[in-house]
Formats: sequence, structure tokens, C-alpha cells
Amino acid sequence: MLKFQMFKLLKIFCALLLVSIIAIGAISCSGGAPEEDNNLINNEANPSSGLSLSPGDAEELNSRVRIIAYFVNEDLSQFEREIRHMEMEEAMKSTESIASAIVTEVLRGPTDASKGIRVIPEGTRMLAPVTITGNLAVVNLSQEFVNNNSEDKKQVEMSIYTLVNSVTEIKELDRVRILIDGREAENINGEVDMSMPFKRNHSLIPIELITTDSEAAASIDEEDDDVLLE
Repeated sequence: MLKFQMFKLLKIFCALLLVSIIAIGAISCSGGAPEEDNNLINNEANPSSGLSLSPGDAEELNSRVRIIAYFVNEDLSQFEREIRHMEMEEAMKSTESIASAIVTEVLRGPTDASKGIRVIPEGTRMLAPVTITGNLAVVNLSQEFVNNNSEDKKQVEMSIYTLVNSVTEIKELDRVRILIDGREAENINGEVDMSMPFKRNHSLIPIELITTDSEAAASIDEEDDDVLLE
């Protein structure tokens, strides 16, 4: 009799234990899901990045290539830089396409918000796409670049170097020859020699604008530089 009662008590105990285990499991499962849902809601309401781009904005950003155009500060001593963009499809065609886009932006002039001023003569046009041979780019401009240029030698030189330094932002290039109406020009105003290619002039770029490793590491050989500015 005693054994029967003990067996009965043991069965009741096992049943209660099983019910407790099932209850604990149910509570644990029901408590985990809402917490996960809350985390998802909080993540959507408070994204980790402060910048939220729509799919359209992201696609447009990914389809454009950044290019640099240099303009001159008010006292004609150094450059101001503007970031412009060109279509990725156009940039993928060739280095000449990129160089041509850069020249187009320089000829377009600074934006109203820019600190730079325009020194490229009014009416100057690019007559043909830029051509590249080795590290030399050839830019073909209209006669206005010579005829309408300033009488001030320094401003003439700056009009040249805004083109030269902008185009040589392409790392494969370091010199630019400027043709006028497809022909080599001897000079501008009898003072500025146009017969030779112009080498990139590092001294015109403020140190705070030098961001690439090649710029930062560049050593300037004053005897080798074709620098016109005095």
C-alpha cells in the first residue's frame, strides 16, 4: 500500500514538473519575439547613419565621376578648387574623354558660390577633344584665348595654368600643350611663350588642397619646372 502511494506521488510530481517545463518554454518564446520586433522597429526609426539616400540618389551618385577644376583667387596668387562631375559612361570611354570634360568645366568658369575668379578669356572654346600621347595632353582652343586675353602677364599665365593644373589632375599626365585653332602659337602679347608644353605648377596649389599621395610626395625641382610666374 505504501509503495502504491509513493508511486502515485511520484507520478504527480513528474506531471507537475513537465507542466512547469512547458510553461517556462512558452514564456521564453513569447518574450523573445516582441524584443526582436522592437529592435527592428527601433533600427528603422533610428538608422545607424545620419545620411539616408533614396535608391534614386544612390544610383545617380554611383553613375558619376568626380573631376577637379582650378580657378584663381582674387589676388592672382594661388588656385581655388571646385569639384565637378561627369557621367560614368562618358568617363569610361577614355582618358581623353575625362580630360575633355575637365577643360569644358574650366572654360565654363567658377560657380557663383566659388571664391575663384575667371581668367580664361571670354569666348574661348575647345575646338576638338583633348588628345593624349604618353604623359602629354594637347588642348585645342579657339583664337579668343589669345585675342581676348589680358594685357597683364600674370593673368595670362594664370589663364594657362588653370587649364594645365586641372588637366594634370589626371595622374598619368604632367604636361599640357595648348594649340590655337589647331596650330602652335608662338606667344601671347609677345611675352608669354606658347611654343612649348607647360608642366604642372605645384606651387600654385595651396597645401590644404593637396590631398593625393602623389601630390604630397611630389618633390619640386625648380630648375626643371617650366614656371613662368616670377
